[in-house]
Amino acid sequence: MSMQLKDHSELVKACEKYQQFNHDERLRALDEAHQRYLHDLATDIEAAHIKGRHEGRVEILLRILARNFGNVPPTIRDRLLAIHDIDVLGHLTDVALNTKSQDEFENVLKK
Repeated sequence: MSMQLKDHSELVKACEKYQQFNHDERLRALDEAHQRYLHDLATDIEAAHIKGRHEGRVEILLRILARNFGNVPPTIRDRLLAIHDIDVLGHLTDVALNTKSQDEFENVLKK
């Protein structure tokens, strides 16, 4: 070890532990599994966030349609739930706010 570490016993101990860790196959495998777990967890959290945004946009859109035109048919609801592009849902929200009838909205939705 370098001369700089010689005066810092805690750093020397940490370096030795690190070297032991790197030579222990079982510990490295556990660390790799832990890193995969953390990656999967972050991926799941991101997916849940995206799903929540999608569901929230659809819910707002359905509320606008219900308020403006009454009962929303299941066909429209199902079509909206099938759209996963947030920008498209945003555009459809603008359309719902500006259309005069549910039929007009449905014609835009079919395009």
